[in-house]
Amino acid sequence: MNLLHFTLTGIKLSQIMNKEPAASGAQQRRKYYFLIGIALLALALGIYQWIELIQIRTGGSAPLCSLSAKINCATVWNSPLADKVHDLTGIPFAGWGVAWAAIVLLMGIELIVLARKGNPLGTAVLALRLTTGFGVATSLALFTYSIVIGVICPTCFLFYILIVAAAVIAFHGRKGGDGQWNHALLQSAGLLLILLA
Repeated sequence: MNLLHFTLTGIKLSQIMNKEPAASGAQQRRKYYFLIGIALLALALGIYQWIELIQIRTGGSAPLCSLSAKINCATVWNSPLADKVHDLTGIPFAGWGVAWAAIVLLMGIELIVLARKGNPLGTAVLALRLTTGFGVATSLALFTYSIVIGVICPTCFLFYILIVAAAVIAFHGRKGGDGQWNHALLQSAGLLLILLA
């Protein structure tokens, strides 16, 4: 009787252990699908901001997010810092947001493909963490700047929320210690250079 109970317990444990990686892989893929959704929203928002900025600078009307003197996208988009970044790089903040969202989108797709094939995710996860971590740091700096100049940009704030949400997904779960930081940095920087080119 004890042998039968031990055998049945062993079978149940092996079934649970065999199902766990599959469930974990499915959960990872769901997480990365959600990441892709966030990246698509950020991409759409960045494109909207860029189009509105072009319209403002070519004599068009103020964007819908220009609600008052203190809540005004146009003021933030045309602030001294925004102008300086645009002059130095040739790309406005909205363009950098589009690039960031496109990189996160590509990384999300890559992670789903790797997870489906059962390939290691370590370096790709680290690259995503570098990208989203940099996005959070930049968002904090830009939000602080917005507070200093006394004007809030609602669409910028929404973009910051999407960046933080992507970072939460990137840093949740896996330790990511099985990847290589130098390869992750090359992947992030390489995607950025390709998009900028």
